Amino acid sequence: MLKELERILRCPVTGGDLVLDEGASHYRVKDSEQVYPIVDGIVDFLPEQADRIGEAYDAAAGSYDSFLTNSNLLTRLYNLFVWGIADDTRYAKIIVDCIPDDFRGAILDVPVGTGVFTEEKYSRLTGAIVLAVDYSMGMLRQAKARFEARHMRNVALIRADVEKLPLVGSSMDAVISMNGIHAFPRKVAAIHQMSGALKEGGRFMGCTYVKGIRSITDAVVNRFYSRKGWFTRPFFSEEQLMMVLGEVLASVKKTRVKSIVVFEARK
Repeated sequence: MLKELERILRCPVTGGDLVLDEGASHYRVKDSEQVYPIVDGIVDFLPEQADRIGEAYDAAAGSYDSFLTNSNLLTRLYNLFVWGIADDTRYAKIIVDCIPDDFRGAILDVPVGTGVFTEEKYSRLTGAIVLAVDYSMGMLRQAKARFEARHMRNVALIRADVEKLPLVGSSMDAVISMNGIHAFPRKVAAIHQMSGALKEGGRFMGCTYVKGIRSITDAVVNRFYSRKGWFTRPFFSEEQLMMVLGEVLASVKKTRVKSIVVFEARK
């Protein structure tokens, strides 16, 4: 898998070709001394990066799944109060069901998080290559353990910044961005980067928090999630999100689950 990625991955700074080291310990930028380490099977394009957002998600990695999947009564009550949603997996199912099990091609998943919503789907996509990207090494390690437990060989784990994706442009057949846009500092730039990775006709699926739907949700997001570094202001309203998506994508369809907008579009 790592050798095969040479044709897809590029230096996020210069756009230069990457060459895999013989010992598979790093990628080197062709005709350069710049290297990107491979740490426990995770390609790290941010080896010296440390900031509030990455640290916040690293710290949350261990408890992240329980809040997303309502695994106990406490988290179910919490999410029902904050988000007004009794079943947090509903919007995730809408997204993964957009990808048929016989899908063949390259998928960019950013941010992959812990892979809790996608592991089952990806385990069935034996004809696809999944580039699972996240800013948080803690999240990627959780995802790695999950995917390895299923003996999956079709997923490559990559630590990178969504605003500087280390990819050849127009190389992806599909992009998934689940629970990510509301965390990205420069949301418009991130959407342009993700859509730029898509081939013409490729599918873009995702979901994000939007402001202005539920006052309780907005209050918790602004007073708690934003301060923790999990979400980043400014946030889109539903109308703003659809306008930005419509600038770079076609046939944008949406479903709103309380303060979460689920969307699907084509490039």
